[in-house]
Amino acid sequence: GAGGGDGSNYDGSLFTNGDIYLHLASGNVFFVINLLVHRMQLMDALIVACAHSEGRFEQLTSSSSAKAPITSEEKSGEGTSHRVIEAVTSLLARYKIGETRSIPAACILLGSGNSDRAIESLIR
Repeated sequence: GAGGGDGSNYDGSLFTNGDIYLHLASGNVFFVINLLVHRMQLMDALIVACAHSEGRFEQLTSSSSAKAPITSEEKSGEGTSHRVIEAVTSLLARYKIGETRSIPAACILLGSGNSDRAIESLIR
């Protein structure tokens, strides 16, 4: 596929779905999340972030003989996964608010535990 695993200097349009699956299978989960956010595929990015937080990609990388290098983000573990989920959720909610879709935005924020921001999105 195109691009590097570190996410630098890439154009998200160069990646096919096959490239994305390959990066996921190689353990480059945060790279895929960044790519999906760059493409504005925020719901897909949120799904990948949640799956990573639940350990769904550990099976893929632990069974492969040539494991991808662990990035500094991945070394910090579960805390990073939750921060990534919060960041993607926030982006998705802002996007929904920008579309004047405050109820879906509030639902997204409530689902991530941001009840104060959910109420603010409904009041706007």
